[in-house]
Amino acid sequence: MADDKCIERALPEIRPPDSQAWACGSFENDPLVTLEVGPGKSLFHVHKGLLCQVSPVFDAAFNGAFKENCGSMRLSDDNPAVFEYLVQWLYRRKVLASAVAKKQIMVRYSNHVELYLLADKYGIVLLKNHVMRSLFDHMKKHQGAGVNWGVPDINIISHAYALTTENSRLRRFLVASWTCGLSLSMYGSSVLPETLLVSPEFAADLAIALAGRARGGIEGDLFMADVSPFLESTDGKPQGE
Repeated sequence: MADDKCIERALPEIRPPDSQAWACGSFENDPLVTLEVGPGKSLFHVHKGLLCQVSPVFDAAFNGAFKENCGSMRLSDDNPAVFEYLVQWLYRRKVLASAVAKKQIMVRYSNHVELYLLADKYGIVLLKNHVMRSLFDHMKKHQGAGVNWGVPDINIISHAYALTTENSRLRRFLVASWTCGLSLSMYGSSVLPETLLVSPEFAADLAIALAGRARGGIEGDLFMADVSPFLESTDGKPQGE
């Protein structure tokens, strides 16, 4: 039988950086809200103003016409481990921890994708862009140092495609990573068609991207290029800063 005991998460004792984008001021008058995450109801206590400032979904839940009356919200479908990354980012503006060991590569891809999807669910554009910058910068840095990061596993890609829409920047990044990061010998592999059957929609996007590259639409190494095509924007201004 699963343990239903709530797991209390300690509030990080750190203030966000003083910047225009994070102008939340003192927490003194900012009440805490309680988020019950996952089937085990892991508890997260977060400052409401700080959370609502970055998420229109939480803003509507706690401040809108149908706001939560008791200062709490049940998020039964979310993973507490991934949500903890979100809370850490909320207070520290840092995305995950560095992982450079080869055996950690797919874990890193998976963690970034899961955090991106969670940010997408709650409309946190700034976090989505921070996740993308973190993944992009680490891959670019370590590829430049001769570390082979490989490409995201097809199961990670299939999961991302299932939870995103056609114009998703995450989809664009995953396609580009295979277009520019997969060796040509792999494209001649007998196992590739079976692999791509896991995500037919991704396979179609990949075919279009490869055709574009063949026509000269993509040149050079993806990770020596600019991250901006993979960032979302608001009012025409990138939100990754």
